[in-house]
Amino acid sequence: METKEYQLNAEIMALTEQIKMEYPDVYRNLNEMPVTIPNKSNPEVKIKHLEDYIESLKTLIKTNTSR
Repeated sequence: METKEYQLNAEIMALTEQIKMEYPDVYRNLNEMPVTIPNKSNPEVKIKHLEDYIESLKTLIKTNTSR
């Protein structure tokens, strides 16, 4: 059985791939998003962080679709 974290990571991968294919100019800057930069040397990944990151990716897609 898949865990919630596994499901969220799979969704992140799918959204990232969509951005890579449809918006290559946005994809180049994806790693610079503040949400991807941990503020600790050993960050603990929490479900809430993954969910927030998914929402930020969806917002990116929505913003670039309306251009």
